[in-house]
Amino acid sequence: MQMKPTIWLTIEVSFDTKEESRLVHDSLIPEIMDHDFDRSQVFIELNELKVIVNIKSQDVAAARANFNSISRWISLVSESTHLIPKTNVI
Repeated sequence: MQMKPTIWLTIEVSFDTKEESRLVHDSLIPEIMDHDFDRSQVFIELNELKVIVNIKSQDVAAARANFNSISRWISLVSESTHLIPKTNVI
């Protein structure tokens, strides 16, 4: 019996503030939970100023697709946080 290969990819991104890291982390959760990963598993964690995403995949194509999707999502949310003015709500 031939075993399927296992590929692990890790995306680790550091942010300037805990607020930004939490925002990116929280925005990824629905993306990961609502997506049907047939050939991969995706795990996410928040560690102070870092968001860490681990992708476990059965093949290179699935690993790359998940890596690209999650990387784009992180970039989009991170860039968007810099466009929104900071306001104090009373």
